Amino acid sequence: MKPKIKDSVAIFYPHGFLDGDASKYEIYLATKELVLSKKIECILISLKKVVYFNKRGINSISLVMSEIAKKVDANVAFCDYDETKFKALREMSPQSLNLSFFDSEEVAMLFFGNTEKSTKEKKIILFHENQEQKNQISLKLVGRGYIVYTAKDVNEFKNSAKNYNIKINLTHININEKTIAVQVRENVVIYKLTGFIDSNFAENFDMSAHNNSLKIGFKFFVFDATRARSANIHGVSFLARLSTSSAEYGATIAICGLSGSNTSETLRNDLEDSGILLYNSVEDFFNDDGSISGGPGMKESMPHNITRNLVQFLPLILKTTIDTLSSMAKIKVERGKIFVKTFDMNQKVLTGCIAFYGDIDAKILLSLDKSIVQKACAIFLQDDKEASLNSAFGNFMVIIGNKILSILESKKIKVDITMPNVFENYIQDGDTVSKGAFVELVSNGTKGALFLSR
Repeated sequence: MKPKIKDSVAIFYPHGFLDGDASKYEIYLATKELVLSKKIECILISLKKVVYFNKRGINSISLVMSEIAKKVDANVAFCDYDETKFKALREMSPQSLNLSFFDSEEVAMLFFGNTEKSTKEKKIILFHENQEQKNQISLKLVGRGYIVYTAKDVNEFKNSAKNYNIKINLTHININEKTIAVQVRENVVIYKLTGFIDSNFAENFDMSAHNNSLKIGFKFFVFDATRARSANIHGVSFLARLSTSSAEYGATIAICGLSGSNTSETLRNDLEDSGILLYNSVEDFFNDDGSISGGPGMKESMPHNITRNLVQFLPLILKTTIDTLSSMAKIKVERGKIFVKTFDMNQKVLTGCIAFYGDIDAKILLSLDKSIVQKACAIFLQDDKEASLNSAFGNFMVIIGNKILSILESKKIKVDITMPNVFENYIQDGDTVSKGAFVELVSNGTKGALFLSR
């Protein structure tokens, strides 16, 4: 099979029957070298020309493509199928490969490669029965600059689909998932563990991300061990050290779901002795009012002032923030005066915080009136009654962060970003000793601010 290379996507078009006959999936050496020589983000398998497939065939072609994808750190996905084939694909595909599925080649190209202006102008409607998938798909597309309407239910999707250029309802994404999945809930960072809590877990844990999450004010970290197989002395020792170092920032670590059957009483005692809280479940942690009292952040004792090197990135960060806010809130945002000072936004606002680390270290605060946040986050709130404004604002900060990340990477600047943190009262809970670039923002008669520091 020979692929079509489009932007950063290699698209293969198998034809006829996918039934396990290995000769049908043979990739010639020259083709492999072509794919490996490109900056491929995704290997896409189109079923447009496939008449029939079975589990052996899907497994075989998935494994062949995954072997190539591993060498370039690319995703593997299927596309071009109907609803019946979509359900069959999900059931037949190897779970261990973290495959993605897209309604069509056109839909897949929204997630990878260049974002063409002509495509951005098209109207997109989305529906997914799984709320988490719906949020992930929407967040990914909005972050790439697309305007997406999320249907409240399948009936609205079917009735409204004719009014949209692109329809998405048979898509499921697993894009570059990490071994340890991370999410934020009510200003608590939750690490979802699988496998063994051992020396390998300790070696693969992203300490840089954790330390930078501490720096932007996260105070609670929960390790959800419900699906972990067991813990040994090496894993427990690492968590104990992590608890001690986190305590220096006033942060608390909790472990939920460790059962007596896979962790000895001695190790559980060692965890408790190191100051780690143990709960039967994540919900037990959140239901314990005493565990999460005290707000989302902490006071910084040492200032991390802005540097000349960091100042050069202010125009880029400011433009990206204003453009994103104007686009998503559908309002005009104007820049006011710029000062070099500590953060002192005393108005009643929500403050989102995100940090970059790597070739540059930077912390961005965005303080906005709640009415502006409501407009900017409408896409996250329109169909999810359980979504809080703080959670939606966190998603908005991720979009800004990912856009800045993409621009920096295009300039060969290697950085990562933390999870977002949101403060009801940053003056009370955040860093008020570090000096940075304080930029006034004016929109709809309300005042906000962007603050850049280390």
